[in-house]
Amino acid sequence: IVPTISVPQSLLRALMKQQGFDHDIEQVNDELPLLGTDIDACDDENLDIEIFPDRPDLLSGETLAYAMVNFLHGAPASPDLHVKPSGLSMTVDEELKTIRPVIYGAVVRGVGVPDDE
Repeated sequence: IVPTISVPQSLLRALMKQQGFDHDIEQVNDELPLLGTDIDACDDENLDIEIFPDRPDLLSGETLAYAMVNFLHGAPASPDLHVKPSGLSMTVDEELKTIRPVIYGAVVRGVGVPDDE
């Protein structure tokens, strides 16, 4: 089963505008599948896409928009990440070692999500 997300075009439009780019729905429909997605629907209101298992970084509208800026517009990846150890640990069942030999996790704090989205 491949996860499918529905992202409001208004969110993508706003996030692209923040980065100085126009959100072109036709370009998204034509080129986004090359990024590791299958588009189920792409209209003026929503983008419904299947995210392949090797692209968990695309599972939210915000991270999808970040990837779109780089992929569709050739903008350099320039994340401003302030990373520090969380003091938390993650326990992974030993049986998963052959299935998933490397597992990463993160704790994200202080990220705001607009109320209207």
